[in-house]
Amino acid sequence: MKPMDMPQVLYDAISLKGGLDQISPTLSLKPGVVRRAANFEASVTGGYTRVGGYERYDGQAAPSAATYVILGVTLSAAVSLGLVINGQTSGATATIIATPTDYLVVTARTGTFVVGENIRDGVSVLGVCTSAANSPANSQQSAVYSALAANHYRALIDPVPGEGPVRGVIYFGGTVYAFRNAVGGLSCVLHKSSASGWQTVTLFKEVAFTAGGTATPIEGQILTQGGVTAAIHRVVKRSGAWSGSAAGTMVIATPGGGNFAAGAATVSTSGATLTLSGIQTQIALSPSGRYELIVENFGSGAKIYGCDGVNTAFEFDGTVYAPIHTGMTTDTPDHIVAFKKHLMLAFDASHQISGIGDPFGWTVVLGASEISAGESITNYTLISGSQAGGALLIQTRNNTLILYGSSSLDWNLVNYNNGVGALPYMSANLSGAYTLDDRGVIGLNATLAYGNFEQSSLTANIRPFIVANRPYATACIVNREKSQFRLFFSNGAGLYCTIVNDKFIGAMPVYFPDPVFCTWEGEETGGNEISLFGSNGGYVHRLDSGTSFDGTAINAYITLNYNSIKSPRLLKRYRKASAEVTGSTFATLDIRYSLGYGSADIATQLAATYSANYATATWDSGYSWDGGVVWDGRALFPSEIELQGTAENIAITFANFTDYTAPFTINSLIVHYTPRRGIR
Repeated sequence: MKPMDMPQVLYDAISLKGGLDQISPTLSLKPGVVRRAANFEASVTGGYTRVGGYERYDGQAAPSAATYVILGVTLSAAVSLGLVINGQTSGATATIIATPTDYLVVTARTGTFVVGENIRDGVSVLGVCTSAANSPANSQQSAVYSALAANHYRALIDPVPGEGPVRGVIYFGGTVYAFRNAVGGLSCVLHKSSASGWQTVTLFKEVAFTAGGTATPIEGQILTQGGVTAAIHRVVKRSGAWSGSAAGTMVIATPGGGNFAAGAATVSTSGATLTLSGIQTQIALSPSGRYELIVENFGSGAKIYGCDGVNTAFEFDGTVYAPIHTGMTTDTPDHIVAFKKHLMLAFDASHQISGIGDPFGWTVVLGASEISAGESITNYTLISGSQAGGALLIQTRNNTLILYGSSSLDWNLVNYNNGVGALPYMSANLSGAYTLDDRGVIGLNATLAYGNFEQSSLTANIRPFIVANRPYATACIVNREKSQFRLFFSNGAGLYCTIVNDKFIGAMPVYFPDPVFCTWEGEETGGNEISLFGSNGGYVHRLDSGTSFDGTAINAYITLNYNSIKSPRLLKRYRKASAEVTGSTFATLDIRYSLGYGSADIATQLAATYSANYATATWDSGYSWDGGVVWDGRALFPSEIELQGTAENIAITFANFTDYTAPFTINSLIVHYTPRRGIR
């Protein structure tokens, strides 16, 4: 007998790439493009990666660095979560974070528990230790316990003291500094991180002087006027010379012996003489500014420079906060940048430039100058220029200008593109300038080809997202390791745009429970990249750290475009699928699918949950192919996804909703199907 012909099973391999597309017709898109997404990002190596978490920061131990220990215990009394226990013999202590049967999971351990000793709550015996270092049953259990340990340390970290959002944040010299309004909202306060949490930075006093001469005052010396004395913390010469015409200010400690007054004064050791303009004043910060902060070295070591739109600009070295007085009637610049050894400030439409190498010099004699941008400046961005050096991108809401030159002798401000600008605080350099304009995310190079038309936007295919969130734009940042330009909005939304060598890979939305107010990106002392944001709730958070959004589970999902396998009018019986997923620890994926454009005539398919363990890829990291070296950490997961049903196309959704899963990447998908008849 002739054997019966079996239906042929075919395989369709799909590379997951392209990012989110909300508006293009289904049949014009590749099947690896995403139609709906949250908290995934387009990976530089292809595929879609569940975004990393973020966690609060104040200088204490990071939640993501927390560890746990499993103690075997025979209990004789009740215990509770959060209880601090101790070993009667060893003196070891720890905090309980989970209480499964026959053992305790603890964190914040000091010392080592020993088998056979009594476990106490400080006084009363709770049980006996039967084993001191057990292993978790599986990697999921390990991930859960790590998250519980992180929660313990997270609860110890406080917001920046005060009220309202964090108004500025920066990492400098191993310390994070943050600005926040004081309780009551009458002033703003500068704080710094420490091993014990946030500490208030003391702002000193300021006194003005003229007729400085004889010698140059030196910081650390003593300013004297009769019986009144004060230590000098910073000498700021704004004009003249130390031959009798120097004028400026000094930042000083609280005077002893009374207050200074207008009149002659001297400086110890150097013998400098000067004339004080009047009584010293307390340096204080008006509230509710939006701080823009940079680090620059003008020849005397790197320092922080900043402005906020309601106070004078300033210099800060980690100890001394020195106001920068430009002489403007309303001396409250909005934006700041350092370029060609000049400090530059934006006062509405006025672009003002300090003397070269002198951030306190704002007179023409010292080389200061002013250029009009035509309308209110919204952003400064350093970019590549000619072979002679870089250039400065100056943007307004509606126009883009570029400043060339290196001093007041050759500054040249040219119009680059009328009609294309940037929203405030929404421009950064990632191998090129990228900004959020009214049209969407704009690459500087793209405007040369497309001008001020919609096509110049890298995010034209997610126009609905841009329109809905554009009014809430607050901040942007770059992640150089992932080659991303990231935008944030006050409603909690964000957008991660992956751009590799000026090639747009894709944009994916994120949704944070803690809306971003301000950001800062740079390098830690050891060279690692660090990205920080200040939230509306008053916390400083570190991005790309931990497995949750500061303790909140990450709700992540992607729904792929409907895939007709190049046959939109041919029915297919879907059988199975295989997804290639890579990661470093345990992960779970909820997978569901929709057939025939979600037709009500096709039965709804139930979701299935798959889980897998991963090994970190360390190929070529050892001297031999054995001995425990993992040469290929990639895992094909899940090996089989069960599909059933017949339709002309299929859209698959991947989802993950946990607070303990580390980032993982979905690289590709292979769909198993059997062709059926055409649609009649």
